[in-house]
Amino acid sequence: MCGLKFEKETGFFWSAMYISYGINVAIGVTIGIGLNIFFDEVSLNTYLYSILGAVLLLSTLIFRYSRMIALHFVSGYKYDPQYDKLDNKA
Repeated sequence: MCGLKFEKETGFFWSAMYISYGINVAIGVTIGIGLNIFFDEVSLNTYLYSILGAVLLLSTLIFRYSRMIALHFVSGYKYDPQYDKLDNKA
């Protein structure tokens, strides 16, 4: 036994939630600015439906990538290329 704990860190789900929120805000701001630049007069409903549609369509990717990013932040494990060389010799 190597003593490695296979448990998620305490703040993992909280950090993933905040990262997901940040990604959703970035998508909303990007779509809002894009609509404002490319169209003359845009109604509030157009902003709302466009942003909600994009967030709903991308929700599975946002969910997965926010957890992946959070895992890199809270995990103490780092990539070491020397282990790849050991695996290839076996």
